[in-house]
Amino acid sequence: MLDDEHLFFADIRSPQTVANIRRGSAVEVNIVDPFLRKGYRFKGTAAVHERGTKVYAEGVERMRQAGSTLFDRVKAIVVVEVHEARPVVSPAYDDGAVTDDEMLRTFQERFARLHETAPSSGQA
Repeated sequence: MLDDEHLFFADIRSPQTVANIRRGSAVEVNIVDPFLRKGYRFKGTAAVHERGTKVYAEGVERMRQAGSTLFDRVKAIVVVEVHEARPVVSPAYDDGAVTDDEMLRTFQERFARLHETAPSSGQA
């Protein structure tokens, strides 16, 4: 988040996304907590800021300050001017019987089980 009206993300491996934005700047960004199954949908317009621009430098510096180690791989910074923000909630909440704590516990347990049974990648 840049401010109350703008989001940003770094283009590290998003060539098609950036190409789409260059052709037409209308975007929708969904940010959802994978365990709580809740988040937000942001709609707006986007602009791509290349290396050498002030916005690029500011975005990379924010990443660095947040502890990212990927800042040296950033091809561009994309800034979204948010025109609309709405909550996104999983249908799992539709019956009103599931609490956030129960949803969190369910998906933490599911993730732990998947992690236990996942084949090793062979990397240390």
